[in-house]
Amino acid sequence: MKNVVAAMVSVMVLTSGNFLKPLNPILGETLQVDYEDGSRLFMEQTCHHPPVSSFSFRGAESRYHYYGYTTFDIGFGYNKMNIRTSGLRIVDFPDGGRVTVGFPHDRWGNVFWGEMHHECLGSLDFEDEAHGLRCTIRFGEGGRSMPSDYFEGTIERTDAAGGEPVVVSTVTGSWVGFVDFDKERYWDVRSSTAMRMWAAPAPLLSDSRARPDRGALAAGEYKAAQAAKTLLEEDQRRDRRLRQDASRGRVA
Repeated sequence: MKNVVAAMVSVMVLTSGNFLKPLNPILGETLQVDYEDGSRLFMEQTCHHPPVSSFSFRGAESRYHYYGYTTFDIGFGYNKMNIRTSGLRIVDFPDGGRVTVGFPHDRWGNVFWGEMHHECLGSLDFEDEAHGLRCTIRFGEGGRSMPSDYFEGTIERTDAAGGEPVVVSTVTGSWVGFVDFDKERYWDVRSSTAMRMWAAPAPLLSDSRARPDRGALAAGEYKAAQAAKTLLEEDQRRDRRLRQDASRGRVA
């Protein structure tokens, strides 16, 4: 449980402020990535509206399998944006262990003017039902004396008979810096190194790197990229209409 919590928190900073991808994935688009330790990632856009991304990440030597799907809702306020991510995230282990992982809420400030900043809000829940363990970490509840990226929480052992849960460990940290369990450091961004990764050999034809608009954009051919993007979106809308007609019993 502790390693799963530390791993999930450690990757949050990697996507904070990352707005480098200008192209929305189309239905059926895939991505395959290999990592230097032997881990492999497979992703597919399985729904266009609402947007749903499914993923399967297998650790080296099948030491774990992290899989599920995610979707999100966006709400806008005065110069801010609130994102509520939902879906399913599961980590399975060869010994039959399973940890389900929840989703925190995200708020982006100064979206339209000023220096943009990102905050994680609410709580992030983990549960290992087979071993009667659950962990909840709460973001931004350290008071005015602590930065908003600070979090704290507990691991509890639950009672199958319905008794009161027992705290077996405490966790504190910052999602941009470190994770401590009972004052023992489990992750520190200062000592972490990025794992090398590369495109999987012979990927599917649906791989995102085969998109014509992506290729044109990378080559600096912006008009050609926009034209190719428009064609892909028109094909996707046409495909959606065909699916809707088929589900209603109408055939073109």
